[in-house]
Amino acid sequence: MLDLDSTSEKLLRDPEFLLRLHAKIVKYLATGTSDVDKWRISALFESVDSRYKEPGREHLDMHSMQTLLRPIFPVFAVSDMELRILLHMLPLAEGDGVDGGPKSTIDPVEVFFELRQLIPRAAWQVQFLVRKARSVIFSSKDVSRFEQQVREAAHTQSIQLVNPELARKFLTDSCGFSASEALFLLRYCVEPDTGEGLDAPLLHGFLFSVQIPSTIEYPILAAQVAEATKEPAKGSATGSIALIQALRNALPKRSAVECGDGSMSTGDLDFAHLSGGLISQEFYEVCQSIGVGFSREQSDRLYHYLKDVHAPSLSVRQVVRMFRQYFPAVNSSMLYIIKGAVTQYILRAANGNVLCFTQLYARLQEWGVQPVPIEAYVRALRESGVPETVTDLNLEWLRLKAPTRVDLIFVLCVPLPPSREAIIRKLFERLSTHRGGLSVLASDMTSRFQTSKIESSTLRRAAENCKKALEEYLDELDEASLSYELFAYFWYMISAAVDDDPTYTMLIWHSFSLADRTSKRV
Repeated sequence: MLDLDSTSEKLLRDPEFLLRLHAKIVKYLATGTSDVDKWRISALFESVDSRYKEPGREHLDMHSMQTLLRPIFPVFAVSDMELRILLHMLPLAEGDGVDGGPKSTIDPVEVFFELRQLIPRAAWQVQFLVRKARSVIFSSKDVSRFEQQVREAAHTQSIQLVNPELARKFLTDSCGFSASEALFLLRYCVEPDTGEGLDAPLLHGFLFSVQIPSTIEYPILAAQVAEATKEPAKGSATGSIALIQALRNALPKRSAVECGDGSMSTGDLDFAHLSGGLISQEFYEVCQSIGVGFSREQSDRLYHYLKDVHAPSLSVRQVVRMFRQYFPAVNSSMLYIIKGAVTQYILRAANGNVLCFTQLYARLQEWGVQPVPIEAYVRALRESGVPETVTDLNLEWLRLKAPTRVDLIFVLCVPLPPSREAIIRKLFERLSTHRGGLSVLASDMTSRFQTSKIESSTLRRAAENCKKALEEYLDELDEASLSYELFAYFWYMISAAVDDDPTYTMLIWHSFSLADRTSKRV
């Protein structure tokens, strides 16, 4: 793959740009419609994708790949540079010049498969592809050799795996699938224990059983509910907040909606204030509110899968359990982008305020070291300057890595450059109560924090604000002495808010008169 120019390389490291590009690309891959399904793969994407029936058969260079993708992504919306960056973002294998195709080339099938992975609704795609295959299979009176093999494997007592290549050829040759469609559906059918062959009963249930078994249909329907919250529907909320709002609106007056009967509590941090039950119409309204796209028949089937047969209604607890089980996953690359974007937005909103992270820490004081409910978590980050470009779900994914305010600050503010860590360590050693340097007295931290001798008025104001924030931090800790971890934690928050090393160094050095001291305090 060709190297990027310096501008593109810079953008490839810009998390805000990458989040915007991701949203833009998804918009042109799949869109909502007004019919029952309310979701469609782009016709332009399908038109280009349908030309490729076999992976590895053709490899294209970067320029040719961009030309191939151009009909899908109009130039007025996605520039050539953005297309190049997109191709570098995707986890693609390059040809090796031997049996992987010409060197520095790309398999279009792999590109289309990875683009399908970007579409928010994986379970919906599986359902769509299953319907597509079944419409062909059940319109034919002939039973294929492949169907016979799958049926035999599915009804054998011992575990029998189906060859993925045979399945792919059947889907492309007999069902009109593109190679990426076949690979996407078959990825869902991989036998989980081995990770190699295909699960025969699952494949048979999808493609050849007269009626898809409930054990196979339920996960697809349930996952569609969870995945619907990846994109905003009626409003801007996504993730758990979207479902919380939908449940609040749908729960009837007879239910104990807020702080209800403890026996009906969900036991979930985010949904703990909701309880009660839903009748089928109310559950359908919830699905509509978050934009699942179910027909009433699909909604009712999932409702009856979920509801206890002896219960008069479907408990909110059960809905939440389902949602948690199928909650959308996030990969490490996206999490890294989200973390970077959140940090940048907070710093931009701070406009030089060195206390932006200590203020975020204070906004979540109510929760101490406990996990923070998602609505409070998102609200604190929004108040800190994170816009809705970073969705509620993006922030909920961040919470998976940083569930408490202590974790959140740590994730956003570290690692530090070694030079800054060294400054913090040096300050700790100078303030430590004995030569072992095991702790620092809280009283020493404040009494020896002197700002009056700082000549620069700008730096002096910053130091005065830091001292006030430090006093609040120490008051909340209520500890007579601090270990290095507690001591450094405060300075991590300050460091993340100060852009240049000289300012950070002078802020600490002059506030504690370190330049005037030649020996440690005994």
